Amino acid sequence: MRNDLDDRLTERDAQLTRFASRYPAEANAVVNALSKVRYYKGEPDEFTCACGSVADEWQLVILADVEGPAFLPYSEDPDDYQAFCTPCALDVCADRLTRLNAWRFEGGN
Repeated sequence: MRNDLDDRLTERDAQLTRFASRYPAEANAVVNALSKVRYYKGEPDEFTCACGSVADEWQLVILADVEGPAFLPYSEDPDDYQAFCTPCALDVCADRLTRLNAWRFEGGN
């Protein structure tokens, strides 16, 4: 079970690193948005994930006013983020990418 989580985390981080190197401006916008979330809401480990575990990271969950490309979306609104533990964050990240790709394929941004 742990190896699967490690593999998923490694793959997600590798993808984000590739995207960030190709699109530095968008990557900086994501970093700035997450800094704003931490400023207004605090560190994620001060919160409990929906599954009951201690949260590890902030994830974008409200996609109404999403900015940036589908692979590096962000929001300027801290309320669009929720704290998740790592396993749940990986699920949220994968689901968000799927939903954004479908939405954009259907004629969104």
